[in-house]
Amino acid sequence: MPQEIIICSSNQGKLREFAEILDILYERSSLELDPEQYYFKNLRDLGINDFDPEETGSTYLENARIKAIAGAKRTNQISLADDSGIEVQALNGEPGIYSGRYLRDPDKGVNGLLTSMADKENREVRYVCALVLANPEGEIIFETMSYWYGELATEKHGEQGFGFDPIVYPVLETNYDDQIHIEQEFKFPESGHTNKTKTVAEMESREKNSYSHRFKAMKKLLRFLLKKVDLAQDSADVI
Repeated sequence: MPQEIIICSSNQGKLREFAEILDILYERSSLELDPEQYYFKNLRDLGINDFDPEETGSTYLENARIKAIAGAKRTNQISLADDSGIEVQALNGEPGIYSGRYLRDPDKGVNGLLTSMADKENREVRYVCALVLANPEGEIIFETMSYWYGELATEKHGEQGFGFDPIVYPVLETNYDDQIHIEQEFKFPESGHTNKTKTVAEMESREKNSYSHRFKAMKKLLRFLLKKVDLAQDSADVI
């Protein structure tokens, strides 16, 4: 019988990305995971539309743990949550874990970030994704971190994606952080080639979701699932 995993997010943009990323990963010959073994649902599938735990953590992982544990206890099922954001090196990593609030602030947002960076030569940025899996007892089964690097544009381009996507020229590589599991200092990949012909918001969703921070984190999760038979009986893993 397949084990259900509940994706605990009310962000519809994220949920669409999770669904497409799973489709892409299931197609990859290197990840021989039977989609019948693990079945992913989201909170709306369970009729839950009011999930909004307070994110009081000081790191991405802490916030992802809060959401995963809250979701697991709410649904009484294995639950998956992420916390993500964007970091600008010239701004000492801001907005970071406060990226969502930054976007919602009418005095900041995408335009505010461009204004803050108007006189900066170093325009390196990175998207960050922390991914955590928890069981109904509130125990962490799995957690990881992944990154997607790029450079900040000087103006908005594109209508795809969400958040800061219209102002980021991405590095198109997939394996840079395969061995990175927990938070690390900002280190732009030496082999990274920034694609300045289009921003993330100008990429087709399937292209974006083959390179993104969330894609890389989910790839690590599926590799973890390949090694596990019964999630309910496994202790925490960091991978």
